[in-house]
Formats: sequence, C-alpha cells, structure tokens
Amino acid sequence: MAKWNQPITTRDLERTVTGARLRRAARTAPVALAIAASAAGCGVGDVFGSGDAGGGEVPDGMAVYTDDGLRAGYPEGWKAPPKNRRLIPGADFEVAGPRTPGGLPQGTFAAIVEREQQSVTSLVDHYAGVAKTQRDGQVLERKRIEAGGREAYVLRQAYTASAGQATLPIRQVDVYIRVSRQEIADIRLVYPAAAYDAARPQIDAVISTIRVTEDGG
Repeated sequence: MAKWNQPITTRDLERTVTGARLRRAARTAPVALAIAASAAGCGVGDVFGSGDAGGGEVPDGMAVYTDDGLRAGYPEGWKAPPKNRRLIPGADFEVAGPRTPGGLPQGTFAAIVEREQQSVTSLVDHYAGVAKTQRDGQVLERKRIEAGGREAYVLRQAYTASAGQATLPIRQVDVYIRVSRQEIADIRLVYPAAAYDAARPQIDAVISTIRVTEDGG
C-alpha cells in the first residue's frame, strides 16, 4: 500500500477526545489530501491563486528535515511521537508539537515521499474534488507557488473528524512538490482547529523553507 494511501489514525486523538480520529476520505488515493483552513478571509469554495514560497532560509526557532531530495524547516522542539501514536504511520518523517491545554498535540509535521508518475497538477485537481466529500469538507485554497524555482502546490482544507458521538474540527495543510521524475513529496501539517489561528505564522514559515535539494533523475 502506498505510504500516503494509508488512513490517518492517531491514538493521541482517540485517547484524548473520546475516541475521535482523523480519517482519510479516500483510502485508494495515491496521495493524501492536502489543505487547511484560513480562518481569516477565505470564503467557502475554491480559491485559485499563485505566489512564491519565500526565500528558502530556515529562520531561527526551526529545525531542519533533509532527506529524500527534500529540505524543509519545522518548529524546533517538536518531537517524534512513539510509533504507536503516529498520526501518519507511513510517513518518512514525523514530529509533533507540545500538547494544548485540551490534551491534543499542538500540531504535527510530516514528510511523505512516494513514487508517482502523474503530474502534481493532476493530483491536486483530483484531490481538490475528493476533499469536498469529507464531513464538513471545504476546500479553502488551491494555490500554485514557486519553491526554489520548482512548481509546488498548497492545498488547504477544513473538515470534521468523528468517531461515534465525538467530533473534532481539523485543519490540514499539504504542500506537494516533485523531487524527481519518479517521486512526489508531500509536506503535511495537521492541527486541531482551535490551535490553527495561532499557528498561521508558523505554517507560513514552514512553507517558505521547502526546497528540492537534489534531482533523483
């Protein structure tokens, strides 16, 4: 099974929010859903745009992930969770932030690199549609950016995860970028909705650091 084809589950969320869990909308998808909510200013529906990821420098207060032809900064001090508490079991790399007062992880950063021949644009187009099938699913942004001269896409989504009577609003941001002719990378940030507003500068800083470090051919 493709690594980003696995359902998102986390014992952290299950144990602290009455069994709530994050679940993938489409288990047969070749790429994980991307996206996150913009609490200030984005309306319901698709917002198409373009922009630049930023200068690429890793600012103070960030650690660096470098592997699989990819480099990205993530918040310093975030730690790798135990394997049985990982949000994305198939991720190549994953760290989680401190717990919020409600007991949830402040956020999660993951890097997923998967073999994929079709274009990044095709994947984005497909999953922008799939995202709307989730519970309370809204695509808030589908944006093309330049990351060190490479085309990348940011997909932002808001949705509600549920298990039984428990529900949990989620905000998810994924950045997709091709790292070689055979592979596409996904940098994924997942937050409980209540923590998202305060994390906006942090998310922007992570996106600004994403670069392809080598071409696998």
